Amino acid sequence: MTPGQGSQTSGMYSTWITDAPNKELIAKYSELIDLDLFHYGTSASQAEITATNIAQPLLTALAFMSFGKLIVNSNTNIVYSGHSVGEFSAACLAGFYSDETAMKLVSVRGKAMAEAAASNSSTGMSAVLGGDKAEVIKHIEQFDLVPANVNSNGQIVASGLLSNLEKLSLNPPASTKVRKLEVAGAFHSQFMKSAESELEKEFAQIELTEPSCGFISNKDGQIITDLTDLKNRLVSQITSPVRWDLCQAKMIELRVTGMLELAPGGVL
Repeated sequence: MTPGQGSQTSGMYSTWITDAPNKELIAKYSELIDLDLFHYGTSASQAEITATNIAQPLLTALAFMSFGKLIVNSNTNIVYSGHSVGEFSAACLAGFYSDETAMKLVSVRGKAMAEAAASNSSTGMSAVLGGDKAEVIKHIEQFDLVPANVNSNGQIVASGLLSNLEKLSLNPPASTKVRKLEVAGAFHSQFMKSAESELEKEFAQIELTEPSCGFISNKDGQIITDLTDLKNRLVSQITSPVRWDLCQAKMIELRVTGMLELAPGGVL
């Protein structure tokens, strides 16, 4: 499993890049996407790495660094899944494309989402903690908001206009608390629509390959193998809800016996 945006912390590369192969990897990625990952991963402030165009490639590169230190038994049945931007590294590890391609895709995605957020500055996100999942989703939608992240029963994130989020905060669903999130915009909502076209252009320049392992999609928790389907899902994910609850349900259905979260870890 690979975590998504919001899991980054200042200095999170410091111990990883003491390893020579990891240092070489980050140098390669930094040149590839024209971003100083060494700076952002070691000495940049928390505020700096909260920026969408920085956080997304920063986390993706860290996922690859940590995966490179694993010894993976090829005879083991493995499925990969990631939360939001974490899907891009997960799809790479499943075999759909290379790590270099993943870094390029995420770089374009992060920049495009940052631009979309800047043009819709009166938007944001709030977490709704507690309550019944179905009732919370229905309540959120009554305020013309989107249940952008359905993580579990008791953790759902609403996305949309700040004015509507304020109404939600003043009128929370039964047995819940509403907590404003420090994010740049309304991710996984139609306010991110302009970012979809930019990511689609980048996908048009790459060649996908048949996966070697299972991949569970954020859209509906289903195993995806079709190449066109994967591309369409990763593009539309920018404006669609992340159904991490359904990803977990699929893991239970598949009788997954062990789960490993890549760095920074401790989130999913």
